[in-house]
Amino acid sequence: RVLPQLQMELLIVYSLLMKMRKVDNGRIVVE
Repeated sequence: RVLPQLQMELLIVYSLLMKMRKVDNGRIVVE
């Protein structure tokens, strides 16, 4: 099954989005 890997990727993407959101009010910032 591909489910566990997909869940892991979604978790990573979500955490990255939360970090970027903290850095700059919802604007996407890539260091």
